[in-house]
Amino acid sequence: MPIVTARQLADQLGVHPQAMEKRVRRKYPELSPAMSAPLSAEHIAELSKGRGAKSATTVREFRTVAPVADKASATETRETREISAIGEGFKGVKKRQIGLISLMIAPTLASVSNMYHVTAELTDTLGAVCLTVLLSTSAVGFTLSGAKHRLAIAVTVATVLYEAFCNLVRIYGGLMQGQSGNPTKFLGLVTDILPTGSHASAVILGVITAGLISGVQYAAIFEMQKTHNP
Repeated sequence: MPIVTARQLADQLGVHPQAMEKRVRRKYPELSPAMSAPLSAEHIAELSKGRGAKSATTVREFRTVAPVADKASATETRETREISAIGEGFKGVKKRQIGLISLMIAPTLASVSNMYHVTAELTDTLGAVCLTVLLSTSAVGFTLSGAKHRLAIAVTVATVLYEAFCNLVRIYGGLMQGQSGNPTKFLGLVTDILPTGSHASAVILGVITAGLISGVQYAAIFEMQKTHNP
C-alpha cells in the first residue's frame, strides 16, 4: 500500500485541509507534523469515517495497480502458450521426420544385398561394394539434403528404380533356384493356385515385391520433399 498523508487523504475525500488537520490533532495528537506524517491503515479508516475515503482509496489503488498486474499476467500467459505451441509443433515435426527417414532407409537396407549380388555380376568385388554404397545412399542423401535440381530428382528416381530391378532379379532367381530352373516349393504352390507357369509366376511375385519395396521408399521421399517445401 502506498504511503498516504493527511493532506493527500483530504484531497481524496474533498475535505478542507484545515478541517482535516483539526481532525488529526484531535484524534492522533502524536502525529507530527499533522498533515505530512504517514498514516497507517487504521488512521485512514478512522479519519475517513462517514466520508467514503476507504472505498475511494481502494478504487484508486485498483485502478493504478491491478490493471498493470493483470496485463503482465495476460502477457506472460500468452507468451507461455506460444512457447508451448512452438515446442509441441517442433516435437510433432521431429517425430514425423524420424518416421519418414526410417521408411526411406528400411527399403534401402532390404535391397542392399540384392543390389550387391547384381552389381557383382558387372564388376569385381571392390567395385561392387563401392557401387552398392553409392547407389543405395544417393536417393536418401538427396532427399534429406532437400535437393530440388532436376538432375538430383532424376538420379533419385533412377536409383530407386535400379533397387527395384535388383530386387526383381534376385527374387526371380530365388524362386527359380538360379540357373537350374527348378521352381521352389512355394512357387509350385503358387502355380497350383494361379493359372500361370513357373516363369510367369516368378516374374509376377518379383514385380509385386519389388514394387512394394520401392513404393514405400517413393512415398517416404515424396513426404520428405513436402517438409522441405512447407
